[in-house]
Amino acid sequence: MNGIDYGLADLDPLNDVADWVGRLAAGEAQQRQRRAELLNLAQVVEHGEATLQAEAQTLLTALGSQPDREFAHAVEAALQQLSDYTRLGASPLVTQLGLGGATHIERGKALRRQLLAAVESLRPAAQRPTGVLPREWQAYAILHDAYVEDSPNREIMARLYISEGTYNRMRRRALQAVAQALLEGQPSAQVSPVEAAG
Repeated sequence: MNGIDYGLADLDPLNDVADWVGRLAAGEAQQRQRRAELLNLAQVVEHGEATLQAEAQTLLTALGSQPDREFAHAVEAALQQLSDYTRLGASPLVTQLGLGGATHIERGKALRRQLLAAVESLRPAAQRPTGVLPREWQAYAILHDAYVEDSPNREIMARLYISEGTYNRMRRRALQAVAQALLEGQPSAQVSPVEAAG
């Protein structure tokens, strides 16, 4: 533009500067991309940590509200002695559930009422159907028939058309549900006077 001829030696420093500027621009672009990736990764980790903490809290809450194994065994033992007020009155459940009564017989009767109400809380709302019971009735039928009606296990399995393994698994789950109902103090089902009297 100014009419001066520049030799190649004169243009070399300009080429070097242009090369460095290009490298700086490329480096800045890479840095920007890496910063964006790191920010995205930090957000993913933060979200994952929040989700993990929420799941851990849910699990801890669930574990805290689950009856312990000893309590569940005490519930099963009490159901096996449902008609024996003397043994029921001496059950550790009487103390754990805070049941009152002047004598151990009265405490046994109070525990029986609580156990029957807890079993009844598993009962679906409709009338018990005849024939093959639907799945929602099976947990109730297993506990009611085994402990209240005192039916043999084989007879209950045959009635429900289930294997022994399925029967035992469902009975354990139903016992857990009854134990949970007792702990929550929610067995509010109406128990007939005949069942309560035993």
